[in-house]
Amino acid sequence: MKHIILITLFMLLFVVCVNSCKPSETPAPNNNNNWPKDWSVPQEVLDYYYFKPGSMWVYENDKTGQRDTVVATQSTKKWGNGQNDEKYQTAETILYSNLENFYYRYYVSMQGASACIKDGSNHPCYILFYSKYKPGNALGEGMSCVFPFQKKLWRSG
Repeated sequence: MKHIILITLFMLLFVVCVNSCKPSETPAPNNNNNWPKDWSVPQEVLDYYYFKPGSMWVYENDKTGQRDTVVATQSTKKWGNGQNDEKYQTAETILYSNLENFYYRYYVSMQGASACIKDGSNHPCYILFYSKYKPGNALGEGMSCVFPFQKKLWRSG
């Protein structure tokens, strides 16, 4: 009889513990009713590259002693409309290097990120688009890269 009471108490405790767990804060994938209508760029992504115009940095090459001043010339955040009354934010910063005489454009759009998040991807959903260019007729002097955004991941090259 003691065993039956102990087993019953254990089962009751187990059921209470399982049912008292906090539900997931992330809605289930493909459940469009629970997704936000406004997809803003997360602050942790903005912290990586979005700077106020006029922000500047001075870099010095340890070997050559050359100095470069990099200045944020433009920063914009915009909202765009998508399907199902959703709105998507884009954010862009343009930096200028005095030494190289090049502009660097960093850009993130939440439209692709929201689709990735809704699909429940295990891969990074935020992508940082990067381009290096000179205005005007600068044939062969531009380049463009795409980086999946991952916290605590550094890439070079």
